[in-house]
Amino acid sequence: MMHAIHHLIGFLPKKMKPEIRELFASTLILNFGLALIFIFEPIYLFRLGYSLQQIMLFWVMVYFFYVLTIPIGAKISEKFGYEHTMFYGTFFWILLYLGLYLIEAYSIFFYITPLIYAIQKSLYWPAYHANFSKYSADSEEGREIGSLNILSSFTFIIGPAIGGFILHQWGFHVLFIAVAIIFLLSNIPMLLTKERFVSEPVDYKYSYKKLLKKGNRKKFFAYLGFGEEILVVVVWPIFISLFIKDMLSIGELVAVTTLITMLATLVIGQLSDKMNRRKILRAGSLLYSIVWFFRLIIQTQWGVFIIDGLSRVSKNLIDVPLIAIIYDDAKDHKVMDRVLLFELSLAIGKLITCALVFVLLSIFGGGLLSFYIVFITAGLVTWLYALL
Repeated sequence: MMHAIHHLIGFLPKKMKPEIRELFASTLILNFGLALIFIFEPIYLFRLGYSLQQIMLFWVMVYFFYVLTIPIGAKISEKFGYEHTMFYGTFFWILLYLGLYLIEAYSIFFYITPLIYAIQKSLYWPAYHANFSKYSADSEEGREIGSLNILSSFTFIIGPAIGGFILHQWGFHVLFIAVAIIFLLSNIPMLLTKERFVSEPVDYKYSYKKLLKKGNRKKFFAYLGFGEEILVVVVWPIFISLFIKDMLSIGELVAVTTLITMLATLVIGQLSDKMNRRKILRAGSLLYSIVWFFRLIIQTQWGVFIIDGLSRVSKNLIDVPLIAIIYDDAKDHKVMDRVLLFELSLAIGKLITCALVFVLLSIFGGGLLSFYIVFITAGLVTWLYALL
């Protein structure tokens, strides 16, 4: 037993800087709040009576606004500091869930909430990635990313089950209050120490012009692959809800499949530091694409369970090496410059994918066919990761 524990410890990072430890603590608290509610967002809209097509329109609006506001969020990060900007972003996360809650009573919030969502993303994610890029250890970025994913997995093991229980017993308004409090608490670790910060200029127009510059084109098209991510986040939970009607049971399923992926992620993190990251990334792209196509033959709850587990493992084969490559690249350039390239490309990829699915559903959608259209689209988009 002690030998097994010692072996597992060998997979963990050993050179974390204080800034990364603070980011770990903050992210884990925040992720616990997200784990309570995140999987239920699209199901919530679906059960309010919005069609899959309308839900995709919601996300088209989110990413349209996000593409426009990302450089503004980066400018704020460079003016006030990464940690402080992430702090501001958590307040918009709270406003986001308040907006979602109000959609049931006031349908106008279906069109207001996407803008709030975009502002939250613009304030939080460029600052988060810049902070991690700047302070992660050169020799063990893969292990730091993998370890954070593992620790976050603990929150996503218990979070969905607890969130499902709260929804089942008391409803969305109680869950919203709990999540808002946890989001506020997540800021404490980063605000305990003063941030050391040197500002870098951010040019709004240049942020877009650089996307298709010769040296960036390959990265741009590879990052467009993240368009599939929005489909697994939005459409997959709705598809699960067709097979499993009870919110508590959905939360428990996600908790169990997350547990299964934890050990695999530790191994992936270490491999990303020792092996060619691009080879791991390409293998992950192939496997993940195949898993998307397997969704077409699901007919039982057990099928949902198996595919959800395979999906999480194969996605980590992409995420861990890819993010490590991005952070490594950022250290050799202006940090925010590389982060903006990544976030803008990612947002454009998700915008294009959502818009494409919206159009396809408008033409061919209906019943289970709507979901099959999404799964095929996502499986094809996933191949873009392999371009990196």
